[in-house]
Amino acid sequence: MFFVFQKFPKPFLSLILKVDNANILSIRNKHMDSLVKIFQAANGEVRLKVLRFFLANDKDFFSIDDVEFNTKTRRDPLKKDLLFLAGAGFLERKLEKNSSVYRLNANFEYREALYNLVFDLKNLDKKIILDKFKKVGRIKLFSFAGIFIDDIDLEVDVLVVVDILKTKEVNKVLADLDATFASKLRVLIMDVEEFDYRKKMFDRFLHLVLDSNRITLVDKLSERVS
Repeated sequence: MFFVFQKFPKPFLSLILKVDNANILSIRNKHMDSLVKIFQAANGEVRLKVLRFFLANDKDFFSIDDVEFNTKTRRDPLKKDLLFLAGAGFLERKLEKNSSVYRLNANFEYREALYNLVFDLKNLDKKIILDKFKKVGRIKLFSFAGIFIDDIDLEVDVLVVVDILKTKEVNKVLADLDATFASKLRVLIMDVEEFDYRKKMFDRFLHLVLDSNRITLVDKLSERVS
């Protein structure tokens, strides 16, 4: 579920979080010390993955092993991050069988606003996602829809069509995206043969995407002569 973007109250203090060398978020409010601390990370990519994971899975406690597996992050920086976020009030921490487990603090004041920030993917540098899919085959069509165009009813966020699918690479890329975006990104990927067949058969699911106000970065299919 995605919430409507919530603005922070005045007065303002700008704080920029950099991920993959791209400025994607701007937080403003000098009275939100705990929120500001949350974004002060040496490794912003790890911090963002952890924030998204707990905000998307807000009911249960998770071990370090659970978080490491789901976010695909290295254990040492992850342990430090979890302790830091618990100290900042974002996470609850308790001992279970002599090991620490963590859960989103249900009383964290800026929980909903933070959710809106870290899942506001419209401001993401879209080329970052495009580059990940270059490993799965020669891209013939690459479009952003769904949450990227404020159409959450559309069940596809990224449409990818390649010449020949490299299945192993597809699985790796999708696993990486799941870890980065807490399984919130909905991807439809197929080869050209399947695309042509589904388009010819007037596949409703595909045509809803094609007929939307999608943002297209690559389109080599429209160049073909029918």
